[in-house]
Amino acid sequence: MSKNILTNKEIIEKLKIISGSKTAADLARKLGAERQNLKSYENKSTVDMNNRMISLLIDCIEKR
Repeated sequence: MSKNILTNKEIIEKLKIISGSKTAADLARKLGAERQNLKSYENKSTVDMNNRMISLLIDCIEKR
């Protein structure tokens, strides 16, 4: 299990790397979202179950 729970900003940065996105706008396009929505997610400061699940998935992907 991932011991490091990522912040929303860290999640976005890691997803950019994993997805090969050069910019946040590129990642938003790949997610089918607006750049503003991604920015709102990035600025959210609470850590919830989604952060925990995404952190675990990213941890598993990075260990491959």
